[in-house]
Amino acid sequence: MNLENVSKHFGRPLNDAAKSFGVSRSTFKRICRGLGIKRWQSGKRRMNGNFSSRLGKGINQEQPGRRNFGSTSMAAVNETVVVHSSQDLNKMIVKATYKDVAIRFKLPDLSGIAELENNVIERLHLKRNNFTIKYQDEEGDLVLIACDKDVRECIEISRSLKETTVKLLLDLPLNHNAL
Repeated sequence: MNLENVSKHFGRPLNDAAKSFGVSRSTFKRICRGLGIKRWQSGKRRMNGNFSSRLGKGINQEQPGRRNFGSTSMAAVNETVVVHSSQDLNKMIVKATYKDVAIRFKLPDLSGIAELENNVIERLHLKRNNFTIKYQDEEGDLVLIACDKDVRECIEISRSLKETTVKLLLDLPLNHNAL
């Protein structure tokens, strides 16, 4: 998920935008914050005829008027959200360890198991299905990454913990006959 894809959904309700990306509302909000979007504006509301949504120069978002109970004035609150268009905002740094060897690479947030495995195979010259990938969850348990959803969950957990790096452990493959 990158800024360009998210910006196409500006003006839509937050829940609808989140559903279109197949993530929960809270995950979508977390991704938006990671992209530099502090608040989601669900309506392209014009105030004083001025609304701008130019990428790279920031987004001038205007919120509907709020009551300021501390004073007698009622005014619209203008908020400028600076959007960083860096390609790296939607990527996580991955450090994976296999035996005594550590590798490091960047992985896009919406990557799946195949892209993760391909990065490992390319760097360590392992054969597919000759290793398993695990991550440590927020409770400290090692969790197997077996599908695309697991990769995204791993990244979401790291982001929610304010981590910029995902640490993975490469292990021997599971012996399904022993299960």
